[in-house]
Amino acid sequence: MQLEDLKKYSLHVVVGTKVLWPNGKVGKLNMSETIDRAGQCAFSIGTNRKGLPITIAYIDQNGEFFVTHYTPQSVATLKGCGFKEKDFFVPFSHGEVPQANQKWWADLRKHLSIA
Repeated sequence: MQLEDLKKYSLHVVVGTKVLWPNGKVGKLNMSETIDRAGQCAFSIGTNRKGLPITIAYIDQNGEFFVTHYTPQSVATLKGCGFKEKDFFVPFSHGEVPQANQKWWADLRKHLSIA
């Protein structure tokens, strides 16, 4: 899989993206710590039933921020493209969901068989 293919299964995230928190409240993402992290990726701390991370955040060479679900293919793509694993905030990894893309996010989890 190429990076452009992975982006089709990723959510493009920008500062201020509205999220729905598990408690039902709506908030906005603050991602100021991700500035100057082009070519980096981070795995969520939360894990699935197999003990693997659930979500991956990555920042492409243009500085655009993306979030996708953890799969062996997504990890292989990022590593194959030279992304370096670092530690930074991974949106949508603690029960929050993108407010405007709730159905897409849930459908993606089902499509990737990780729901």
